[in-house]
Amino acid sequence: MDQHPDLASVIRESFKVITKETLFENTFPPVESCARLTQHCLYTAAKSKRANAIKERIKKDENFVRNLQDLVIMVSLLLVVVS
Repeated sequence: MDQHPDLASVIRESFKVITKETLFENTFPPVESCARLTQHCLYTAAKSKRANAIKERIKKDENFVRNLQDLVIMVSLLLVVVS
């Protein structure tokens, strides 16, 4: 609720992207590649939402991605279980 609307939109879109990635591309990614997968999904979501500032920050700021990583993965898993 406290996120900027553009960031919230990218996060919501990343749920769709990571769900698609894990269902159709990489069902059981190795633990060491989860950060890379999350970064890829966030970047793809930012690109699809045309959120260029967020996209650039995802490319350059590992802490930013790390802070979003658990949220994106956990909510995506919940969405798959509920579906």
